[in-house]
Amino acid sequence: MKGSERKGVAHAVGAAVVEVGEVVESVQHSLSKRTFRALGLSGSVAESAQRAHTTGVHLSIRGIAKASSFLTGHALEHAAPTSAPSLADSRKGATAIAAMSCAFGDNMKTSGNALTPHMSVRVDGKRVELTPEDLATVWPQASSHVVVFVHGLGGTEFAWNQPQSYGDLLSHEFDLSPVFVRYNTGAKISDNGDELCELLTELVTNWPADIQTLDVVGHSMGGLVLRSACNVGQAGDSPWIPLLTNAIYLGTPHHGAPMEQVAHAAIGLLGQSEHTAPIARLANRRSAGIKDLRQGAVAATDESASAEPKSISPDPPLLASANHVFVASQLLPDKWGPLTSAVGDLMVQVVSATGSHPDRGLQAPPNRSQHRLQGVTHIGLLCDADVYEILRLTLPY
Repeated sequence: MKGSERKGVAHAVGAAVVEVGEVVESVQHSLSKRTFRALGLSGSVAESAQRAHTTGVHLSIRGIAKASSFLTGHALEHAAPTSAPSLADSRKGATAIAAMSCAFGDNMKTSGNALTPHMSVRVDGKRVELTPEDLATVWPQASSHVVVFVHGLGGTEFAWNQPQSYGDLLSHEFDLSPVFVRYNTGAKISDNGDELCELLTELVTNWPADIQTLDVVGHSMGGLVLRSACNVGQAGDSPWIPLLTNAIYLGTPHHGAPMEQVAHAAIGLLGQSEHTAPIARLANRRSAGIKDLRQGAVAATDESASAEPKSISPDPPLLASANHVFVASQLLPDKWGPLTSAVGDLMVQVVSATGSHPDRGLQAPPNRSQHRLQGVTHIGLLCDADVYEILRLTLPY
């Protein structure tokens, strides 16, 4: 692990201790206030003394945590050998960082934590610089047909390898080059859309071969990031937009993810009580990326991470020049009726994955298709034979 990454771990632990400590202090103040009120001593000297004591103790704890994480982080950074490998380059390390960034990726980015994932192309875990020289080294027999894979929330490019990725299978069968992307899933979806647009621009500009066809496959949140990138790319006349032939969405929550919608409602209820409000505030520190999933926000003007459920703007239209392929799954058989669509793949409802909500249906160009699979879980969409068949029949060769 690099020295900067060791420091990042220490700082992350210190920040977590401070966050939890603030919640504990708020709960203690709330319980103390209630107790003194019940005893008829509200506003008394005793209550003020108790509050001052509790505040002093927690200020000391937070101060020690901040100082310890700062000093420990610098010590670990200087103790690390200069040749130490990056934690982000290994599968286990990348997975651990992805889990952390999923929950707090926006805060990590703001604080400059060295563990923050950056939008990048990865091969065997290692970052590939998008220069003509590096791309030619990694892809000496680069194809003019490139397929880019964008993972979902809390994932990495390793998520596709179960045990072989769709990209590897396709490249063995057809003349194409798969490219796998890693990004910070805790950042706002629109921010990741901006970065994906920049990445695709660099990729098509510096690719060793003259790209004729570009396809992008997004799983879950990755599909929203793709849609966001298309909006940005079209507005800026990005060079990859005319090359984009197929945009394929696997289990993408175009109209929001039920789990985040339930979490948002539950946290709202917790916030109504003075005793549980501190816990609600801590829960609300979850990443902007997760909050964006509540309504499937893809545009920079969307404010679905805010407390107002009606603050999201209308869905921008799909890119008219590309084919759009929606893949949804339902675990329950059709005989369950409306419950079938509601349950979906356990993470995303069918109506959301197909972008066909009656009130928020995506403005569909004629070149749009839908596929509904039976019995495939949300994660199972990453390695399913039926999904692979859809890919091999959809992508032009």
